[in-house]
Amino acid sequence: MAKKVTTYEIKGVLGYYFQEGDDVPEDAETRSLYCVMKESDLHLREENTQDVVFIVKTEGATVTLPSQSVGGAGFFSVCVKCAGETGVHHFMWKSAEQRDQKYGVLLRSAASGQWPTSKVYDPDTESHLLKAVSVGFYDAPFHERKLLLLQKLQLCSIRFDWSDPQSHATEKEIKTRCLRELVGVAHHLPELNDCRSFKDMLRMIGNNLFRALPSVTGETPAESDDEDVNDPAWVHLEHVYEILHKIYNSSNINDVVRKKSTSVAFLSKMISLFHSRDHRERECLKQTTHRIYGRLTNRRAAIRKIFNHVFAREIYEPMPNYRGISEILDILASIVNGFACPIKQEHRKMLYHYLIPLHKLPDEHMYYHQQLHYCMILFAGKDHTFTVDIIRGMLKYWPVGNNPKEQQFLQELEDLFEYVHIEDFEKIHDVFLRRFVQLIEAPHFQTTERALWFWRNPAFNALAVKEPKFGASMLKALVKPLIKNTLEHWHESVKAMSRETLQLYQVELPRVYAEVVSNHQELFAQLSTSAYGQLPEFDSETWSD
Repeated sequence: MAKKVTTYEIKGVLGYYFQEGDDVPEDAETRSLYCVMKESDLHLREENTQDVVFIVKTEGATVTLPSQSVGGAGFFSVCVKCAGETGVHHFMWKSAEQRDQKYGVLLRSAASGQWPTSKVYDPDTESHLLKAVSVGFYDAPFHERKLLLLQKLQLCSIRFDWSDPQSHATEKEIKTRCLRELVGVAHHLPELNDCRSFKDMLRMIGNNLFRALPSVTGETPAESDDEDVNDPAWVHLEHVYEILHKIYNSSNINDVVRKKSTSVAFLSKMISLFHSRDHRERECLKQTTHRIYGRLTNRRAAIRKIFNHVFAREIYEPMPNYRGISEILDILASIVNGFACPIKQEHRKMLYHYLIPLHKLPDEHMYYHQQLHYCMILFAGKDHTFTVDIIRGMLKYWPVGNNPKEQQFLQELEDLFEYVHIEDFEKIHDVFLRRFVQLIEAPHFQTTERALWFWRNPAFNALAVKEPKFGASMLKALVKPLIKNTLEHWHESVKAMSRETLQLYQVELPRVYAEVVSNHQELFAQLSTSAYGQLPEFDSETWSD
């Protein structure tokens, strides 16, 4: 079971004495003060007041265990000599266990300012961080584990220049070994069960991941846009992503620690990495982001908002070769699948303002259409009324003349009709009919053929044919292009399907069909005198096949 989470690692009453000289006098008088540790600073005050007496800054301090406690045999002391001060602060607790625990916290706090500061490894200023930390976590004394963890995290925060794989080979290998050790202990390390150590872990992860992404240069701009790139730093990044996934997947780390330690800024920077051209990195990000969304209930709204920002940038300021939309939509699909009905206004806004407009992007941006298609189906499954806005949006952004993209739109449109009710179809009937007249007359035979396949869909058939008020208007609007295709189209499949569609209306709506024949006698006369002659009997088995 995970330990109880405390916001402050040191909090409570302790004994205190300030040593000014080299030796502690025998009659040294200690004080009882209330202490709270905030970041690396110890805030001390009198027990019965709220006014802080003074602050001890432990960053960069020297922390030791004295040979003899100031308060006598009943007390256990830790000495802190702050940087730039001549005196020594003595902190006392009433048990050795308490003293050892606080000693470890103070050791870690004293070394908290030794993080690498340069963007890439600088031997002159950072070589001391690469000292071989050969001691394993469980081989170190209990009170030194927090310090050991911090030292390993600081070592692993160093970034190297991978443009020359042979440079600093020894240092890179030291970091690789340390990262592998962290991978092995990340999911069950007790020291990660406090907020500060968890933040240190996230800082190490951020120092490695949040970087300028590598670019690729092909022989032509088109080749550069289409080409994925393998990041040479993946030797280290792979282990960092594995650590990130483990600390959010571990059942040994309290969820409260994760919730308090994970900032929105960290999540925003992490999600921005979906722009990476390395497919391995995008896959790791997808798995980890999904896990974080499941664990951090307090950050779910923020994650969805960040997703919306990514979509908005792609819609209004599209970046060249943004490869992460499909992975984000994969995550979003699982999120939408868990939405409760009725759907909240926030989720409706996401659909209307961000997801539907993604349909309008040019053909080269539609590599994610399969995932977008699935999200639309999930929304329609939650509430059939969404089909009205989705279909209207698709018809608005219809890629006229772009056959591959029209094929994708028609497939999505057909799947949406599984959820369209009569009252929904009534709202979109007119605009849908205008678009379908254009599709039946499309210059590309595949577009026309795919549109005619709609009449073989039982859900669409029930609305566009068997529902009299819709069937009549559909037949009246489509009769001219259908007869024209039957008589003049060069492709045999389009001719046959156009003729079969007319047959379907003749069987299902004989009165309406007779009225249309009387109003278009010249067209039907041409049809009867053509090589096809009269429409043959309707074969329901062939049609359903």
